[in-house]
Amino acid sequence: MVISPGASRFTTRLRDALPPHAAAERHLLSPANEHPDDGVLSGREDRLFPIDLQRRIACERLGLNVRDLPGGHLLALSQPSPLAEHLTSHA
Repeated sequence: MVISPGASRFTTRLRDALPPHAAAERHLLSPANEHPDDGVLSGREDRLFPIDLQRRIACERLGLNVRDLPGGHLLALSQPSPLAEHLTSHA
């Protein structure tokens, strides 16, 4: 998941708390890596974390919507093509 502007205050605090030698981590949390259309990608057949639970947690804790894709808990392993298509079409 790419960090969303909905979580910007949190990521700013986290980035500012990183030690000076954590340049790579700081870059990953930079505003340049935030995208306005980002959200949480989840597998709609996930039996470990059911999709309804993921939607509730993403909304309550992050203020984000869940975009569900076909597949289970490990989308990158079970459905690499649909995941790659979704990521590249939203890049």
